[in-house]
Amino acid sequence: MNCKVRKVLAELKVRLYTRVMKTPESVPVEEARKKFADILDGTQHHSQHVQITRRGKPAGYVVPPEWWERAVEALESAPDHPATEES
Repeated sequence: MNCKVRKVLAELKVRLYTRVMKTPESVPVEEARKKFADILDGTQHHSQHVQITRRGKPAGYVVPPEWWERAVEALESAPDHPATEES
């Protein structure tokens, strides 16, 4: 794949990511433990993204299943992904 095609693909991935990604709600881990079912409902039914923090720093994210599936597909189809490299 030539350099120009790779550049266009990379730009399209960035556009897709910024269009699909929503600003995550930030929730401390203690609160996330108490509200875990509500957080899952928000991601599953309302496409919410939640950042779980520990001591004010990101510790993990909860994202909608569809978003996760699209992200994995995009990564697997990336030209530099190990599964797509030519032997």
